Amino acid sequence: MVIINRSFLWLFLNICIFLILSSLFSRGIFTEEMDGFYSQMINLDFSSLDVLSVNHIIRYIVVFPFIYFLDFIQIQHFILVIYFIPLFFMKIPNNFKYLSILILYFSIFFSYRTILVMESILILIMYIKFKSARQKKYLFFSLILSLLSSGTFLIWLLILYFFRTNIIDNKRILKYLNILILFLFIILLGPILHKILFFINPQLFGSATSVTIDNLLNISFDDLQILFKNIFERSMIYEAITNNDLLRLSIFFIMLILLSILLFVQKKKSVFIIFVLYFFSLFFEGLILYSLFFVTLVLFLDYLYRNLQRLVFCQKKY
Repeated sequence: MVIINRSFLWLFLNICIFLILSSLFSRGIFTEEMDGFYSQMINLDFSSLDVLSVNHIIRYIVVFPFIYFLDFIQIQHFILVIYFIPLFFMKIPNNFKYLSILILYFSIFFSYRTILVMESILILIMYIKFKSARQKKYLFFSLILSLLSSGTFLIWLLILYFFRTNIIDNKRILKYLNILILFLFIILLGPILHKILFFINPQLFGSATSVTIDNLLNISFDDLQILFKNIFERSMIYEAITNNDLLRLSIFFIMLILLSILLFVQKKKSVFIIFVLYFFSLFFEGLILYSLFFVTLVLFLDYLYRNLQRLVFCQKKY
């Protein structure tokens, strides 16, 4: 009971600090300056359907509370807190709960969409890591948040696929999970095909309605060269170096160090998968890298915490 009280006290204390800081800085969460995603959601047209409609509808549902309270910054921050409550109520060790709540403060540096996809991947890893956390509502919530970014949705599916046998032992149920993953990939296929055409010619294929079989079949070898060139020039690593973006470069370096240490000392499948996805994310645009950043930090801090506990225990023993 004492541990539970401490965990809730930690939660309450950090929520209060976060809300006080947010009121002092008066920094909007859902604004055009914070994220280009703002204009996409504000200008959505639901009168016609296209290959992006499913993603856009789910995204709009997720961000609707922020849109509704667009002129009330403090309420937007409180909504953000509510979105993180499921993470804290997962049945995971308290040290993970203590570390997870720190994600609130990341809104000082990143957009609300960035930290929500961070939460998505963190919940998924906790779901995989701890049997006690495997309630379907958390997996569903993680999935919905991952759809805020096509890149994050892609690595969410890859992580789930690689760990599907760890989560489910029953072959019959596993078959249904494979069907679900295939269905989700089909949903992702629309945004992927649109991105391919968009990178070939943004002016000609800017609209989602441009994703047609004829346009896809008419892609030439020269188009593929343009595609890979544009993908690389809009990648995280290319833009960070050319723009001398110290924040991005710092994140690249910190993640490389933390993941290398974890991989060396733990040699766990989860760390290896994140390590591979880290390098994958460097050569693409979007939120893939950021969505992996916080879970990497949590796993590393947990490693330090557990080793510090052992050290203290040994000192007391001797």
